[in-house]
Amino acid sequence: ACEWGLNRAATGQLTFLLFESPYGMGKSHALAQLKNHALKQNMAVGTVTLDGTGTSLCDPMSLLSGLAHAIEFPDERRDEGLPQRLAQRVGIGLNITGGELLHQLLTAMDRDCVDNPDKWERIEDYLSLDATKSDLRKELGINVPSLRARAREDRPERCSLVIKEWASACTILGARNGLVILLDEADVDYAQRGRRTLDMEQRTSLLRSFRAIADAPAGDGGFVRLVIAMAITPGASNPDPIEELKDELGDH
Repeated sequence: ACEWGLNRAATGQLTFLLFESPYGMGKSHALAQLKNHALKQNMAVGTVTLDGTGTSLCDPMSLLSGLAHAIEFPDERRDEGLPQRLAQRVGIGLNITGGELLHQLLTAMDRDCVDNPDKWERIEDYLSLDATKSDLRKELGINVPSLRARAREDRPERCSLVIKEWASACTILGARNGLVILLDEADVDYAQRGRRTLDMEQRTSLLRSFRAIADAPAGDGGFVRLVIAMAITPGASNPDPIEELKDELGDH
């Protein structure tokens, strides 16, 4: 399954992998194996644990915050994550299909934003969604695209778009075959009690946003070298979330 998913994603098809088994039967080990295979196949890997509170599929922006500094690259510069590699493209941009938002950000800045530690710290805050477009305009005097969707209903689609941009960026930043995202302990996220209907709708919309990318033709926004893998225990909630995941994500 790991090799199938990685090979499929390398051809530009968004691929979903679901590892399901009872507690203690090797789901996290399977994700670790997938990570090792991905790095060997020149893919970057971002790992997030879904704790159901700080990071959750029900809060798409929290997923971006968790991933921003968690992406590892396969080359010899293992200490350089996504923000550090983007810094090397300031003033140059990305100029690749699927990386339009990041291209706007990088071309809006000059080298002073990188060379000044305080300014670059704010750029990293922006990439982690801890600073807004307005913050950067007021503090640094630069106009950048908005990463954080203001309207709640727009957040799932924005999350999927930004992750797609990151995957595209990875292909020219040191991981030519794209990005693998590992979401561990999805059962904890699904089992979280006290969810509002609005929160669960955010999760469903996020899954559907990823499905829309996977369903789209390559020439219409569907080309992306990306694997999204999730580990989950059956019966985490009622109804069983595995059925929802299979229904919403389809056979990609």
